[in-house]
Amino acid sequence: MNGSLLDGSFQPPKGCRLRMRIALTICSLEAGGAERVLSGMANYWADTNNHSVAVITLSGAKSDWYPLHPKVERRGLDLLAQAGGISDALTNNLRRVWHLRRYLKQFRPDVVISFIEKTNILTLLACAGQKVPVIVSERADPREKPIDPVWHRLRTWTYAHADAIVVQSSSLQEWASKFAGAKVVHVVPNPIRPLMANTALSRSRNRTVIAMGRLTRQKGFDLLLAAFAQCRKRYPEWRLMILGEGEERHELEALSTRLGLQEYVRFPGLVKTPEDELCRADLFVLSSRWEGFPNALLEAMACGLPVVATNCLTGPADIISDGKDGVLVAPNDVGALAMAMSRLMGEEAVRQELGRRAPEVLNRFNQQAVMVMWEQLLDGVQLGRSNQTRIRA
Repeated sequence: MNGSLLDGSFQPPKGCRLRMRIALTICSLEAGGAERVLSGMANYWADTNNHSVAVITLSGAKSDWYPLHPKVERRGLDLLAQAGGISDALTNNLRRVWHLRRYLKQFRPDVVISFIEKTNILTLLACAGQKVPVIVSERADPREKPIDPVWHRLRTWTYAHADAIVVQSSSLQEWASKFAGAKVVHVVPNPIRPLMANTALSRSRNRTVIAMGRLTRQKGFDLLLAAFAQCRKRYPEWRLMILGEGEERHELEALSTRLGLQEYVRFPGLVKTPEDELCRADLFVLSSRWEGFPNALLEAMACGLPVVATNCLTGPADIISDGKDGVLVAPNDVGALAMAMSRLMGEEAVRQELGRRAPEVLNRFNQQAVMVMWEQLLDGVQLGRSNQTRIRA
């Protein structure tokens, strides 16, 4: 059964919502988009519903970046030891499956929701033979982010046993449907954090371009630096700020120096309240080579920023109406990115009009609306399991 919760094609029966014990699994709660969404889901259910919620990570809890509601049960397995070879990798993963299975038996969930491919696989293995439904969620475009052959085969085998597969874009439904036996495939977007809905929308006119995300190749910050270098020839008063941390920090700083931008580009690292910086900026740029459903873009638009985004296969086009509330450009095209940035840097009236319309994303992607989609999916999965049980009986 395929369907999109965004277009209303899946409507579960009314009145079937019950109090649930929900376990959410992910590798860690370090800074990142998937981690932000999962922690937000846990907090929402703990705060506004009568559900019991547990968050389980393969990492320990000391690395947590996102706070959890006091009612959320937190379990960090602290099992992310690095493998020295194939034998170590196999042993480590078997240990993770065993500990995850043991904890889930203790918590006795009515449903398990897992984020990110490797944790999804381990979670499905840990739940094998149990009567608990499992929902797995891909958080990036798997066509652009391949995994090694062993994990790929495991994903193909285990995903067929998932009660539902969640993707973030309708363009990924066909990809997810290929897993033989997959019962349900649904599209559920990321929600905008509630705080963003209350953020002041005034610009300080600092002539600042801002970007945000992990400092990795995926986010294309090298492309952004090259495009900004072209723009600065015409608009020397502008500055660039890139929020985030990651393994490419030194390479990006070195590239900034080679391009003569060291005095005009800042890398502040991770910040707890990025909305403060978004409100002080004049233009947001998403330069990603690929995406899932970019939180940073949603948050920038919720803050009333005009935005330029690369039109990668998934994500931006589901959020932006090109020319109305933002600008889409071809991915991996420095010239096109520089041209779009340059135009907005030079036309304040256009920036203001795009920024005025940008917060309309709150109507589509506010947290309550997205969590209703998750609740509907939980109801449908629970109902499907109940029907299967009655049929077997």
